[in-house]
Amino acid sequence: MTFSSPGVLVFVGPRSLAVTDLDGRIVARASWPRTPLPVFDSGTSVSPDGRSFAFRLSNAHPGAKSGTAVVYVLRHGQSQAHAVYRHRLGPSGCAVGANMTWHGRSLLYSSADGQRAIIDTGSGRVLDLGKLARALPALSSGEQANPYWRSDFS
Repeated sequence: MTFSSPGVLVFVGPRSLAVTDLDGRIVARASWPRTPLPVFDSGTSVSPDGRSFAFRLSNAHPGAKSGTAVVYVLRHGQSQAHAVYRHRLGPSGCAVGANMTWHGRSLLYSSADGQRAIIDTGSGRVLDLGKLARALPALSSGEQANPYWRSDFS
């Protein structure tokens, strides 16, 4: 169970997710069958208005050389999440998972394997930031650029 602004509780089970308001009323829920992507590995990112919920399923595990990840968005009032982004995972080392942050209906996605993208959850358009991130100067060969929304900084 996780509390998230603006006042929702997120409950995650092995193959399901439920979002409630603070009075315990379910506002959205999703479930998924046993699949090749069974791992809910990145938490739930709640949009600032509390009406959209992003999460990732993958078959990632520490030390994996490759895998697959799918980012889903669940909307307020819905009972089925929709896939908005799929990608092949690269080597993940000892860390797996991803960070997802909202700006309007856009989702900034940053995976532990180095994948970076902006996902328009309304249209499904994806802007791959990987080439840009790899082109930035680095202090060491293992260093990766981490994207943020400008609004993340005061």
